[in-house]
Amino acid sequence: IRGIDGYDWLGTPTSELSAASYVLSYTQGKRFTNLLAVGLSLKGILEKLDTESSFGAAVDGGVLLEPSDHIHLAVGFKNLGVSGSFIEENDTLPFTGFAGFGFRINRFMLLAADAYLLNKELRFAGGIETNLFRTLFFRAGWSGLSDIPDSFNFGSGFELKDITLDYAWMPNEELGNTHRIELSYEFGKPSLIEELYRRGRKYFAKAQYDNAFIEFGKVSSLDNNYKHIKSWLEKTQLELRKDPEDSEDP
Repeated sequence: IRGIDGYDWLGTPTSELSAASYVLSYTQGKRFTNLLAVGLSLKGILEKLDTESSFGAAVDGGVLLEPSDHIHLAVGFKNLGVSGSFIEENDTLPFTGFAGFGFRINRFMLLAADAYLLNKELRFAGGIETNLFRTLFFRAGWSGLSDIPDSFNFGSGFELKDITLDYAWMPNEELGNTHRIELSYEFGKPSLIEELYRRGRKYFAKAQYDNAFIEFGKVSSLDNNYKHIKSWLEKTQLELRKDPEDSEDP
């Protein structure tokens, strides 16, 4: 950010200042059961104000519950840690606790609602996400976290194998329209059963139900109780019965 008005300790205007903030994070997640997963992020934070710098570190964590393919529940926290200081002024990180609920209407649409505890104040947010073949995503939502009343946000995302690119437009009272771009890469190779399950869901999203049924069948042969594989097999069989020609590859 450039063009910030600068003042000396007497309040006399000086030259314009610039500010920047950088965050480097490492995230690790583990699924303990078909219903329960836990994630943790370690963050290094660098903030710059003109010639001064501040370093900090924080932890984010959360628990995800998936009682069904349609319902997702989550609780967690953000910014548990320490921050640096500019000259003699200490800056505290905005610790946040949250709980979220997601409901997948169908394979193309997801609704979400969140509650946040920020500075001992309860705030809410909600949104909708739609996707094209589980590769291209479009999002819109409302957030009560901003200082702007009735703050609406829009965004999109692109996912290809282990790479995810996300973009969001968010209005800010002081900065005006802000744009956020996030690029992430998933390290590590998924297990065989997880890869088969993922491929089956992608085939299902593309209406290639015969291929989806084959992949889900492989998952079932390895573990008949894996996640919600029985439900996916039933849904795929129903689609195949509707019109067998629809499932043929083009």
